[in-house]
Amino acid sequence: MKMPDQNPTGGRILVSQPSLTDRFFSRSVVMLAEHGHDGTFGFIVNKPANIRLSTVSDEFGDFDTDLYLGGPVHVNSLFYVHSKGELIEDSLKIIDGVYWGGNLSEIRKLISSGKMTDKDIRFYAGYSGWEPLQLDREMNEKSWIVLDGINRYVFGSRPKILWKKIVLSLGKDYAPWVNKIPRNKFKVSSLNPDSYRDQVSNSNYWFFLKWITISFPLIFGFGYCNLEFLSLRKYPAISQIT
Repeated sequence: MKMPDQNPTGGRILVSQPSLTDRFFSRSVVMLAEHGHDGTFGFIVNKPANIRLSTVSDEFGDFDTDLYLGGPVHVNSLFYVHSKGELIEDSLKIIDGVYWGGNLSEIRKLISSGKMTDKDIRFYAGYSGWEPLQLDREMNEKSWIVLDGINRYVFGSRPKILWKKIVLSLGKDYAPWVNKIPRNKFKVSSLNPDSYRDQVSNSNYWFFLKWITISFPLIFGFGYCNLEFLSLRKYPAISQIT
């Protein structure tokens, strides 16, 4: 089986291979925003949290949309990826038509004026991060394949089947991947860091979360708003995301 080019960079996507049985990243599609000497970060784009944005934040008035699980880091913060970079100050381009961060007040104004809809923005609880060289090690372990990013991967209407759709598009050699049943199912009873920690404590990801939680906001200057963490504990946020 000939593998696609395996060079992860910002603007490309990671598609998990069946060999990646981590409870969080199994059958995931990750849009990479940055990859370099300081590490890697991005957002899982195919795992809705099965709750609405209004359940966890009142920052956006009557505007409501699905909340997504971006990754296990800073899960008590809300991150956003959008398509209106030319209208939102401090937006950082990932690929054409896909930006992350930016001025929150401007986003609120665009939403309230109807110039930004749920087809233009996705909200993520948390993000995905790798310490320096960690993703390279995982590439050598054949945990991921790398493909060019496309904006419809982020803003498409059927995110739950995105992994399967991408795999099947690679050709018949990859078709058996979709029939392999993941060994781990990721479930949490509420959207909080303890729930993530309990389920990923045996994975390769937990050991660096303390490092990356401190380092990544300083390195990359995230645009995000805090969620009221205590209010999240009362919601059965996620039933199953795999």
